[in-house]
Amino acid sequence: MISCTIIPVANLGAKLLAIWWNKKSFFSLMKYLESPEFNAHNEVQNRYIQVVHQFAKVLLKILIAIVAGYVVVTGVSPFITDTAMMIPPPNDMGKYNLFYKIIHIFMQFYLGSTSICHDLLFMTLFGLCIAQLNILQHKLLNVYEEALELSVEVGLSSRFTEKQLLKDCVILHETIHQYVGRLSIVVSFPLSLQYFCGCFLICSIILQLTILDQTDTFSLLSIISIATIIFSQLACYHWLGNEIALKSSNIIEACYLSNWYNLNHESQMTLLLLMENAKQPLPVQLYKIIHISLESLGVIFRWSYSLFALIKARYS
Repeated sequence: MISCTIIPVANLGAKLLAIWWNKKSFFSLMKYLESPEFNAHNEVQNRYIQVVHQFAKVLLKILIAIVAGYVVVTGVSPFITDTAMMIPPPNDMGKYNLFYKIIHIFMQFYLGSTSICHDLLFMTLFGLCIAQLNILQHKLLNVYEEALELSVEVGLSSRFTEKQLLKDCVILHETIHQYVGRLSIVVSFPLSLQYFCGCFLICSIILQLTILDQTDTFSLLSIISIATIIFSQLACYHWLGNEIALKSSNIIEACYLSNWYNLNHESQMTLLLLMENAKQPLPVQLYKIIHISLESLGVIFRWSYSLFALIKARYS
């Protein structure tokens, strides 16, 4: 039961501390989102950003449903049944026991709602990076066609407009690279902590189900509810991180599938240099050690099983 109290508070504290400690990097992310490089797009390209807005709405509903289940299990159940509270009173509260239970529900709701806000903030930052990578691919795929349209509108040669559009693509790619670096700094500490919490929870649940004589159903249910929240968060972060790495690696394909053979020689060389720079994907990294991807999500389960095997060998 102690783990069900400490882990949510520790995760929330880690996210708050990460924003405060890395406030320069966090404010840099806000400046990138307001920069012309991230906003000077046409109506068609801005649809990728609208997709992120819709994704955030759906994600908010999912997080609310998960956290609501957690609040019901840990806050409402002790109020209507005789099950123990996650944070029991130190002494007999007497006539104030009802008041303590109400405060207990309020604190569980506050903890869950605050955690939703921070997770939605971080995941939206991931999603906006994916949107910018999609916009970059769209620009590269249609660079020749857009250069012709722009040359007709402004009355300049297509050679000049090609050069200008490719210059914008190079600047956008470099800005995205810097954005991912700042994002990695901000999320490194809280996601690293969630790695260890996830390993601990998996090991704890397996131990209680297989080795220990677990008779307290409420304690087991509380741990499972916390594990559901932790792994839902980790699954979302790793899926979004995997999308960033995948989209960044698709930049080369976008360059190749464009009408590069119709561009002038100087523009072709610029496109070739951009392809060379895009050979290295842009993964979100935790302290430059762990890449946030679906592959690294399996690391948590391997670590958990290793820890479980070690404890089982110790007590068997």
